[in-house]
Amino acid sequence: MFASRLKEIRLERNMTQKDLAEVVNVKSNTISEYESGKTKPSMEKLQSLAAALNISIEELITEKHSEKSQALDIGLELNYLLDALSKDTVYYNGKALTNKEKLLLNIQIKGLIETGNLFIRKDGN
Repeated sequence: MFASRLKEIRLERNMTQKDLAEVVNVKSNTISEYESGKTKPSMEKLQSLAAALNISIEELITEKHSEKSQALDIGLELNYLLDALSKDTVYYNGKALTNKEKLLLNIQIKGLIETGNLFIRKDGN
């Protein structure tokens, strides 16, 4: 989802991968890897990409179509957060979270994902 949205929005802005890479301060092949789904940006780079494209992070990582796809995107966003918790320093309201706090957040997010999966199975969607 993120990979295709990044490419779609970059092209809408008439930017080349090189143009975007220069603004975000990465190599062009890094943008290519993001767009192909080979790698994911850190939360810091995700913020830089969104700023460079003049959109919110949410707009960058979510599909913009039907209500159903938006509901499914919540699961993708939660999974993205789980991934970020395992790799990056995570801040909440400007405070870096401790490993214990990150673990507790990880457990809560997994619970939200499972609850969402139960809703999807219940509705048959």
